[in-house]
Amino acid sequence: MDFSRPRSNNPDASSLMEIISNPTKAQLYTTVGPVSLIQALSDNIRPALLVAVVSVSLSIGLGIASGSTPLAGLRTAIWGGLFCGAFGSSPFNIIGPAGALAGQLSKYSSMWGPDVLPWIAICSGFLCAVILKLNLQKYMLFMPKSVFEGFTVAVAFGIGLKQINYACGLHGLHKHEHFIENVWESIKNLPHARMSSLALFVPETILLFVLLKKVPKIPWMVIVPFVTIIFGYVASGESEGFSLDTLKTEFGVLTNDIIEFPDFSVVERIASNFGAFASACFSVCLVAVLETLISAKIADFRAHDNFLGSFDEGKELRALAGAQVLCGLLGGLPPTGVFVRTSVNQLNGATHVLSQWMNAIFVMIITVATMPVFSYLPLSSVASILVVSSVRMIPMHFLHDLWKNDKSHFGLCMFTAAVGIWSDPVEGLLGGMLIAFLMGAMSSNTASGAVVMEKSEVMLDGEELPAGIVQITGPVTYANGEGIMKRSLDVMEFSPVMCVLDLSRVTEMDMDGGEAVERLVVSLQKRMKSNAQNLTGGGQVAFVGIPNSIKHVLHSQHHIKEVLEGRDSFSTVAGALKQMSHAMSREINLVVDQSETLITASFNSQCMGGSDYPVETKQ
Repeated sequence: MDFSRPRSNNPDASSLMEIISNPTKAQLYTTVGPVSLIQALSDNIRPALLVAVVSVSLSIGLGIASGSTPLAGLRTAIWGGLFCGAFGSSPFNIIGPAGALAGQLSKYSSMWGPDVLPWIAICSGFLCAVILKLNLQKYMLFMPKSVFEGFTVAVAFGIGLKQINYACGLHGLHKHEHFIENVWESIKNLPHARMSSLALFVPETILLFVLLKKVPKIPWMVIVPFVTIIFGYVASGESEGFSLDTLKTEFGVLTNDIIEFPDFSVVERIASNFGAFASACFSVCLVAVLETLISAKIADFRAHDNFLGSFDEGKELRALAGAQVLCGLLGGLPPTGVFVRTSVNQLNGATHVLSQWMNAIFVMIITVATMPVFSYLPLSSVASILVVSSVRMIPMHFLHDLWKNDKSHFGLCMFTAAVGIWSDPVEGLLGGMLIAFLMGAMSSNTASGAVVMEKSEVMLDGEELPAGIVQITGPVTYANGEGIMKRSLDVMEFSPVMCVLDLSRVTEMDMDGGEAVERLVVSLQKRMKSNAQNLTGGGQVAFVGIPNSIKHVLHSQHHIKEVLEGRDSFSTVAGALKQMSHAMSREINLVVDQSETLITASFNSQCMGGSDYPVETKQ
C-alpha cells in the first residue's frame, strides 16, 4: 500500500464529469481503496443515516443552548455538512453545531441578541481563511492535551449548568452578565421549581445514562426524547394539574424553514461595539479550528488500514471556512468538527466524505418532514439531552490517567477548566496555553528530541528481511511529540517487517508524548504488516531500555500496554529482534548488518551495528 501518494478522495472537475456520466464505472478513492460511486454510496448510507438521526436531537438542543433557536442548530447541521461533505478532506469528520461553541455563542446572544450569531459565523469563516493563508493553524495546535481537555471540561459544565431553568421549569429569572451569577440566580429560585418538569427530567436523564452505558449502539438520544413528545403534546399547558413547557411554549410552532437570511439591522449594533464583536469572532474562529482539526486527527488515529492516509489539514480548514460563511448567510450558527458524531460516523463504517454529505441530506429531509412535530418536545427533555451530552463530554478516563501519571498537567487541566467556568472557556484556553508555555520554558534540559533510524537485517531461509531500529533521545512531550512521531515513521523507507524502538535515552515524557509514541506504534504496525504479508507474525514492534521514569506514562497507553504484554522492555536490540523473530513461527538466523543511518540529529550515538550492545536503563 502506498501511504505517500497524495489524497484524492474528492474528485477534480474532469473526474467529476466522468462520475456523473458513468457512475457505475467511475472510481472514488475511499479508506478501503478505489470503488465505484454506487459502491461508495452503498458503503456510506448506513453511517450517514445513523449520524443524521443523532444529529437532529443534538442540533435542536445545541441551537437552544447557543442562545438561538432549534432551527438555527438544524440549519448549521444541514449547510455545514453539505459544504464540508463536498469540499472537506477527512472521510470521517462531521461538521455541525457543537457544544464547544455553545457557551460562547450564548454569551454573545445575551449581549447583542440571537440575530448577531449568523454574522459571527460569517466573520469567523473569513478569519479561518486568513489563518489558512498564513498557515497559522500549526501554531494554534501547539498545546498539551491537558489544556484542550480543560477547555472541554469548562464547556461541559457551562452547558450542563445552564439547563437548570429548563429542567426545573423556572421562568422569568433576572439575567446577569456573567455565567456564575446566572447559575446562582437559578439555584436561589429552586424552591419555585415545577414538579412536572422535574418528574420528566430526572427519570429521563437517569434512563439515558443507563441505556447509553448498557446498549450504546442504539441511538437512545433520539428514541427516548422522541417518546417524550407524546407527554409534551398531552400536557403542553392544557392542564393545571400537570403541564409541561415545550419548544412551542418558548419558540412557537417550529417551521421547516431551512433558509433564513441574516438580519441587516444588527449591523448598527455591531458597529457600535466593533472591538468586542471582533474579539468574539476571533474566539469562535479559534475554537472552531481547534475542534475541527483535533476531531479529524483523532479519527485518523483510530482508523485501521486507511487507504487514503492522513487527512489534508489545509483542505479541511478551507472547507470549514466556507461552511461557516455559508451557514451564516443561510441563518445558521458557526459550525465546527464534532467529536461524538464523528465517532458515530467512523464506528459505523464511513469510508468517504460522501457520508457527511448524505448525513446533511438526511437531516434536511427530517427537518422538512417532521419539524412541526418537534414543537411538542418538552423543554425538560431538551435539558436532559444536553445534561447527558455535557457529562459525556468530560474525559473521565483521561483525567484519571492524568491524575495518576502526571499531576502537574492535571493541575494545568483543572486551572484551564476553572478559569473557563468562572470567566470564559476561551480565556481559560488561552491562559492554559500560556501556563503550558511557561512550564516548558522552565523545564530543565529542554533540548529538542532527536531521532536516529538504522536498518538491520534478519535471514529467513537464505533471504534477507529488513528490520528497522529507531532510537529516540531527549524529551518527548506535547511540544515535540508529533514531530518525533513523524520523523520516526521515516524508518518505513527501509521497508521493515519488524521494528525496535530504543527509548533508553529519553529524558522525560508527558501524557501527550506517550500518546505520540502510541500513535507511532500503531502506524508502524499497520504499515509493516503490508510489507510482511507472506510472513506469519510480521509487523511487530518491540521496546528497548524504557527508563523507569517514563514507564507509568507508557503503561497508561492501552495499545502500548498490549505490546509490552507484561515485559517492560528488552535489554538489547539484538535480543528484541531475536524474540520477535521467534513469533514468526519459523527458524531465523539473526544477522545484523552494517547500519544505514537515515537521519541523525542533535546528538552523537554509539553504533548499533552488528554488536549485541547493552542498553542502559535510566532510573
